[in-house]
Amino acid sequence: FDGVDGNRIFSNTVQGTNPSAGNGIYVAYGDRNVITNNTIWNWGAHGIALSFSAASNTIIDNTIRSNGLHGVSLEAGSQISNRILGNTIDGKNRQDHGIYISAADRTFVSNNTIRGHRTNGVYLLFGGGPASGADRNWVVGNSILSNNINGVYIISSVSNRVLGNTINGAI
Repeated sequence: FDGVDGNRIFSNTVQGTNPSAGNGIYVAYGDRNVITNNTIWNWGAHGIALSFSAASNTIIDNTIRSNGLHGVSLEAGSQISNRILGNTIDGKNRQDHGIYISAADRTFVSNNTIRGHRTNGVYLLFGGGPASGADRNWVVGNSILSNNINGVYIISSVSNRVLGNTINGAI
């Protein structure tokens, strides 16, 4: 979806047929969209990806598993005020990161179960472009379990809050 605002994407099964290509759900330049109650798996890139000025979107109550790169990805500049809530993101030791946030500010990540990723459960990092960091994000009340490198990893970002999470496995 490119340049879409105010849509509701719900109750779909989104299965990739080529595990080396594509995203399950992709929103660019879109605001105030709700992505809810979907099952998304077997994509080469991301289960759900928001990029290029995607703001005030809500990703809630989805099951995302076994994608090639990340379960949920917010990247490529200027995303603000997105919410990632109540999802089950299971890497099945295939996805790199459960939630990947780069050059996105004020994202609220809460009440998700994030487990079994090759690297990090939640990854916040700088990204260049109009929004130069992953700043002022909140990671609150998540279960971050059995990821191979870190539960939460923050690099070159400021004013993030990580609290009240259950993290086990690699920290």
